[in-house]
Amino acid sequence: MIRILIADDQLLFRSMLNEMLTKDAEIEIVSSCSNSEEAIADCMKYKPDIALLDIGMPNIGGISALREIKTALPRTKVAMLTTFEDDENIIAALKLGADGYLIKEMTPIALIMAVKCIQNDLLLFHNGTYRVLQSALELSQN
Repeated sequence: MIRILIADDQLLFRSMLNEMLTKDAEIEIVSSCSNSEEAIADCMKYKPDIALLDIGMPNIGGISALREIKTALPRTKVAMLTTFEDDENIIAALKLGADGYLIKEMTPIALIMAVKCIQNDLLLFHNGTYRVLQSALELSQN
């Protein structure tokens, strides 16, 4: 069973993720949080296998939550699930040890596959994220 924590400030989106992911018999949602502070506290409490974090949450935001979760629980995998495809967030997430950077423009089946890949120690990055990384590497080589 893959134990997942969902953190997103939009109730409807969290509810849809919960419903969609739990249709897979291998997935259990252990917590559904509306902000980063709840996500950090619930990660400490439930120690999920994977935390799916939105970046644009109020207060400290998903990137700060990623840092705190990875510091306290290095075995918990953390994937950003967001609409942000900018260089700054992508590079910050990678530097802090994100196990995935997923864009919300994905099908339910793709998200389930992504969760299973991340659980099985595969780093997973959306195609747009990959292009940002390619550009950053090209700049660093020049």
